[in-house]
Amino acid sequence: MYKTGDTVIHPGVGVCRIEKITEESFGGGEKRKYYVLKTLYDSTNTVIHIPVDGGKVKLRRLLDSNDIKDIIHTVSVKEPLWVEGSAERRELFSSILKEGDQGKILQMICEIHLKQAERERTGKKIYVSDSKILSAAEKLIHQEFAHTLDIAPDKVAEFIIEELRIG
Repeated sequence: MYKTGDTVIHPGVGVCRIEKITEESFGGGEKRKYYVLKTLYDSTNTVIHIPVDGGKVKLRRLLDSNDIKDIIHTVSVKEPLWVEGSAERRELFSSILKEGDQGKILQMICEIHLKQAERERTGKKIYVSDSKILSAAEKLIHQEFAHTLDIAPDKVAEFIIEELRIG
């Protein structure tokens, strides 16, 4: 169980702080304990209620800097994720985002960027669904890495590239 003040990852919105733990009764149902989360990288200061006893959304602790470096250095040695069919690929990539495995998410980002560069060389763009997945994936990776490494989110890609050079 997390406590007030903990920083966690919400798979749909990114880095959040647990502001408090409260008992609520939403929709006239039975009272349950909820984590009250505040997003840290969202200018709207979104507040989210997540049941303490579980549910569809699984919170997790942030990676530490060693975990991040390990993920970066192992991403290139994994089996490719890319699937040629756009519908199948969208389904696979969406499930990877929901699963929240940062290694797979980073690998997916790399593979989408490679395909994007390939398509640009032939005068084409990537599919809109790939572009949307890429944005969501980069948001999650950039927020978590930035928070853990104490750098700006827009410096994360640069950090990853540099880390790959020295690895």
